[in-house]
Amino acid sequence: MKSCLYYCMAILILTAACSGEKSKTYTTPEGKVTVTQEKNGTGREMKITTRKGTATMKMGATALPKDLGVPIYPGVKPAEGGTFSMSGMGEGGGRNIASYHLITGDSIDDVTAFYHKKLDKLKPQTFEMNMPAGRTASFSFKQNDRSINIVLTENKDEGGTNIQIMKTEK
Repeated sequence: MKSCLYYCMAILILTAACSGEKSKTYTTPEGKVTVTQEKNGTGREMKITTRKGTATMKMGATALPKDLGVPIYPGVKPAEGGTFSMSGMGEGGGRNIASYHLITGDSIDDVTAFYHKKLDKLKPQTFEMNMPAGRTASFSFKQNDRSINIVLTENKDEGGTNIQIMKTEK
């Protein structure tokens, strides 16, 4: 029986080593945490699962989800620290939260104009401000059971614009 167990463990270890990513799960009475890193080091993920829901944090240049709920500025790239999402959280376990950090080499003027035009029909609350560290603009609106906030920040050090898209939904 022990030899069968060792054989099965060896197969699992070899399968994980050849899969292109490393994954480790830690379990407690409250839930579990699974940490995954791609073999080439380009992305990392931590998934926390409890009775109250699941939270997933992804680091690195991860792919954009298909449904962010808003138009995506052309040519953006996921930024380091890319995405964060939680599902089944909040009162009654029915709230989902997600945040996406994107970057573009384009000016904040171009990105702000894009979102003013694309979101015009949704009539978002908008806010723009000049600060010593750079300009910022935000757009907030509700769509059915979904709230979306888009925050644009001028990146004076590297040039371009940081785009943060946050959504919550039931």
